[in-house]
Amino acid sequence: KLILLGENFTHWSKVFVNDDKVSTHYTSGKRLEISTEDLEAGDVITVKQLGSSSTVFRVSNEMIYEPLISENEEEE
Repeated sequence: KLILLGENFTHWSKVFVNDDKVSTHYTSGKRLEISTEDLEAGDVITVKQLGSSSTVFRVSNEMIYEPLISENEEEE
């Protein structure tokens, strides 16, 4: 999973990857989680504050996903 840390998240804060909404788990006002299963290096991630009928009230800065490489993967 990918953990996004910030401030003022709500149950209406949703994560978008390349402008497509993904399943978002709200943990707290400072933490959201998404699965990394379908993420690829270079994907653009944003958090949008949605209202009714998916109206977008605010959008975060863009973040670029770069997966961590373990030492085992580097040796292969």
